[in-house]
Amino acid sequence: MEVTPRPIDLVQVLSHKGIDHVPLRFVQQPGKRPSTADLDPEHQGIPVLDLAGIEIGSGAMVMEDVARACEEWGFFQVINHGISASLIENVWKVVNGFLALPMEEKLKRPMKQDSSSPNHPTGYGRLFDFSENTILDWVDALIHYFAPVALVDMDYWPESPANYRETMEAYGKEMQRLVKVFLQTFSRNLGLHSNHLEKAFGGDDAQFILRVNHYPPCPQPNLVMGLSPHSDGSAVTILLHDEVEGLQIRKEGRWHTVKPLPNALIVNLGDMMQASFFC
Repeated sequence: MEVTPRPIDLVQVLSHKGIDHVPLRFVQQPGKRPSTADLDPEHQGIPVLDLAGIEIGSGAMVMEDVARACEEWGFFQVINHGISASLIENVWKVVNGFLALPMEEKLKRPMKQDSSSPNHPTGYGRLFDFSENTILDWVDALIHYFAPVALVDMDYWPESPANYRETMEAYGKEMQRLVKVFLQTFSRNLGLHSNHLEKAFGGDDAQFILRVNHYPPCPQPNLVMGLSPHSDGSAVTILLHDEVEGLQIRKEGRWHTVKPLPNALIVNLGDMMQASFFC
């Protein structure tokens, strides 16, 4: 059997090399490979919610829609979320600009995940490469923290493109604002004080993390996973998705492909949120 030694190139490097087959470390077991066998035949999409008015107290109907989406899906897309189209456009520009840099430039801030902070990886590279027996996902990642201050290591924020840090600081503030809106809405829907969940998840010390996932072209996409099936360990994940369909949601034994809307955001309730409902 072929054994691929560690470390193995990042997937962007492998893709740029023009390989015609993926290294064994990326090949999923037959039963875990991509399949259309259990896709939703009706192509039912996740709910799309219009957040207009929710921050100024006039969004009673929106609150009901949010409650229904949380109960039935745990996922939904949002429009009219208050983040300008120009900021979203700039986010895409700086992210794509970073990914287009030479690999040696990107790896000036390699992924660090040491014993002193195993739960706080930061930098660019690969996650979850635990041993030579680990089956790897076809993805590279850039990770850094927006908050709290103690975990924000600006040395690990890219300096290129030139406006990366300025753009991401603005985006991070908008993400924190939007998460606060959701937590307040979830709290009210549960009959709790509006700041209950915000306080439960750390208040001013809550962690806000940026993760950019990059999935370069793969020569054998039928053998690999971009991200293996999982649930997010966070309370709330807000995803800015490009136009390429790939995200799938598992519901009632079927996979549902998400069709991203332009400038919309995808919201996912994570394990911490579920735990808070049942503790």
